[in-house]
Amino acid sequence: KDKKKDKKSNSSPSTKPQKSFQEQQQELIQQQQRQIFRQQQEIEFQNSRFLQQEAQIEKQKQLIQLLMTRIREFELGKKQEENIQQQEEANTQASTQANGE
Repeated sequence: KDKKKDKKSNSSPSTKPQKSFQEQQQELIQQQQRQIFRQQQEIEFQNSRFLQQEAQIEKQKQLIQLLMTRIREFELGKKQEENIQQQEEANTQASTQANGE
């Protein structure tokens, strides 16, 4: 029993295991710091992608609004053309009726 105790005391358990424990803690802390750094980079990357998509969506909204305006203008133009055509037809009918009478 005494020999076993001597072997243990020679390895000085109070200093050596504690140092390795501190080293382990330091390594863990460094791993966590690296992990946090990677996660921050990933978040920044995702955030920049999100901002790009948001800008793209805004452009698409503007394009849609422009298209809607163009469609309305086109429909108005068509209606005006139809009105002018109807007016011209009415004028032609009126003039032929006037000439016929």
